[in-house]
Amino acid sequence: ISFANAVFATATAVRLRGGLGLRDEHDVVGLDVAVNDAALVDAIERIRDLREDVFWVQDNRRRTYRIFVPHGLPRSAPLVIALAGYRQGLQFAQREQRWARLAGVGRFIVAYAQSYEGSWDAGLCCGRAKTGRVDDVGYLDALITRVQATHPIDPRRIFLAGFSNGGMMAHRYACERAGVVAAIASFAGPLEATTCRPGRPVAVLQVQGLADRTVPAAGRVHDGELRTRLRSAQVTVRFWQHVDGAAAPARLLLRARLGHAWPTDGAALAWAFFAANPQR
Repeated sequence: ISFANAVFATATAVRLRGGLGLRDEHDVVGLDVAVNDAALVDAIERIRDLREDVFWVQDNRRRTYRIFVPHGLPRSAPLVIALAGYRQGLQFAQREQRWARLAGVGRFIVAYAQSYEGSWDAGLCCGRAKTGRVDDVGYLDALITRVQATHPIDPRRIFLAGFSNGGMMAHRYACERAGVVAAIASFAGPLEATTCRPGRPVAVLQVQGLADRTVPAAGRVHDGELRTRLRSAQVTVRFWQHVDGAAAPARLLLRARLGHAWPTDGAALAWAFFAANPQR
């Protein structure tokens, strides 16, 4: 059996599983082959993973997310919600943030959230979601509820990881749903919520590139399309250190050569932080 045929078989099996509602390895016809190619074995193994898109209507808007469920999850698995940046979508998060392989190793579920017209209402920013007062907090509530209804989620290990405007949205959700989310990781996305009074501590990892000119570490006033003032990374982390006290860590990681981009080790950084900080 060739590598190309294995990839085709993998894609076909995934499509069949999505269409038939199959959930585990017992629903997939096994491939009785002898192989020595590690890439081929990996491709066949991915047949057992679940990938599907979920849609619903909320406030007369079509909302969606894409879920990735690796094979062999524990009875109570962590959930990582990945949020892309401004003018990006879930496909970007899936491609650039590269959560899937790590999810298989760490045995957690990934939900790629889809913003409204490429923007999240994170408070002071950004785009159509902000001007249209889109209920993105309610959207994330609904996403979590839907995942919990179909998969074995550990309520103490729900995490958000976001880039840029997606990181800002992660901060806002932590402000308003501290009882739901255990920790967040924000990459180039400062706290932009208009009010933030979390009811319990939330662990926060803020990753910031010093070569970022779009969302600088020192903050910035955007006079153009965004028309907002972005807080600095230092102000963001100091706020969470103040409200969390000693109950949860709030850490700032500065990268000298990182511009406005998701770092290649971003998912690994976030997951290491999440794994160490379940809700207490």
